[in-house]
Amino acid sequence: MNNNYINDTIKYLSNNQLILMIAIIIITLIICLIIPKLVDRIVMILVNDNNKRKMKVLLRSYCNIISTIIKIIICIIAFFLILIIYHVKITMIITSAGFIGVLITYIFQDPIKDITNGLYIVFTAPFDVGDYVEIESFVGKVSEVKSRYVIIKNAAGDVCIVNNRKISKIVVLNKKIILKRK
Repeated sequence: MNNNYINDTIKYLSNNQLILMIAIIIITLIICLIIPKLVDRIVMILVNDNNKRKMKVLLRSYCNIISTIIKIIICIIAFFLILIIYHVKITMIITSAGFIGVLITYIFQDPIKDITNGLYIVFTAPFDVGDYVEIESFVGKVSEVKSRYVIIKNAAGDVCIVNNRKISKIVVLNKKIILKRK
């Protein structure tokens, strides 16, 4: 009986394209509302150590990025499902989307490098907020580590903002680690 009800519902929805389209939109909206909370909860479970409090702050900014990417993917899937419901041929759309994806990746390659290198900095922790570092010729205290850049302030109050992609290519001398070894 239950199986017949499901089959009848699917048959009814397939005959009524508008109702199916509205159902897809509602399900997509519900999923998009749940995703940020779910991603945030997963990250907080993975980083549940009090010593890693600073890492939690850094990972929260990545939670927003991850949630946004997942929402965009879900909305694109919902869009294609609606097109399929109305029997629209999507091969040209998918081909165009692939080309546009390559184009966007090329245009935004520097921010993408910054974000991925920011993740590398968060997880490998070559330095932390409060450490004294020397990056090229600038020596100072790390005041903030963001998803795209690191802010370093020296004793004179000068501020140096270094992109994360640049940090991965140069030698960073962590003075705090050197002082602990002596």
